Amino acid sequence: MVFVIVGTGCGRIAFDPLGDARSGDSAVGDGAMFDAAVFPPPCSVRTMVDDPLRISGTTIQFQMFRSTYVDIATVSVVATESSQVLGAMTTNAQGDFILDLPTGGSAISPLFTISKPGFTTTYRSLNTPVDTGRINLLEIADNATMNALYALGPYTRRADRGTLVVQSLNCGGTGEAGATFTVDPAPEGIGYFNAGGTLSGSATQLPNVAAVMFNAVPGPNLITGTGQAYYPHTVDVMVGAQTVTSMMSIE
Repeated sequence: MVFVIVGTGCGRIAFDPLGDARSGDSAVGDGAMFDAAVFPPPCSVRTMVDDPLRISGTTIQFQMFRSTYVDIATVSVVATESSQVLGAMTTNAQGDFILDLPTGGSAISPLFTISKPGFTTTYRSLNTPVDTGRINLLEIADNATMNALYALGPYTRRADRGTLVVQSLNCGGTGEAGATFTVDPAPEGIGYFNAGGTLSGSATQLPNVAAVMFNAVPGPNLITGTGQAYYPHTVDVMVGAQTVTSMMSIE
C-alpha cells in the first residue's frame, strides 16, 4: 500500500497509489472531516458550486506496491454533514465511475464507501470540502493484501478493530514529508511508509507520505500532526474496514 500524490485538474486534492494505475447509507457514521464551528477548512473553497456536481474517478486494488483496476466495485457517497446518500453506482470493467452529486450550490464534505466481495471495505474521507473536479483514484485492498500489510507491522488484524490510513498533503494535492501523527484513542501501532515502500516508525517520506494506524479503535479518532501546520482532524474509524483520510496543511 504505497501512495504517490497528484493534483486534480482543478487544484483540489487527489491521491494515486504507486504502481500501474492511471493518474452507503447513514449507518456508516459521520466521517467528520473538521469542526467548522472551531476551525475553518484547511484549504480555500469556492462560494459557488455546480449543482449537481459531477465527480469521476477510478477504483484500484492494492497488490503490495503494485496497483490494478477493480471492476464491478460499488462506490457510494454520503454527505458527512447530514448523512444523506448523495449517489451510488457500480464501476465498469476499467474501474471507472461517474456520479452527479446534489450540492445545493455549496461545497460538500463527502464520505466515499468502496466495497466488493473478498475485499476490505474502504471509507475515504477528504479533509477539505469538495467544490469541483475529479477524484482521481479510490483505493481498496483485498483481504489477503490487508493481512500482508499487517504482517509488515508486524501485527495481526483484529475483528473488533479497524485500519486507519492518514496521508500528509497540501491543498494542491502534493505530499509532504516529515509529518508525524498522534491518534486518540491510540491504535495498537503506527507505521510510516518510507521511500522504499517498507514501514518505519519515524515520519512521512516522499513519495508515499502515508501512515498506517494498525488496529485502530472504532468510532471517532482525533488526529493531530507535527512537521507541518495542521488543524486537528476527527474521523470515524469503521470496525473491520479501512478508513483513509488526509491531514491537510493549512493554506
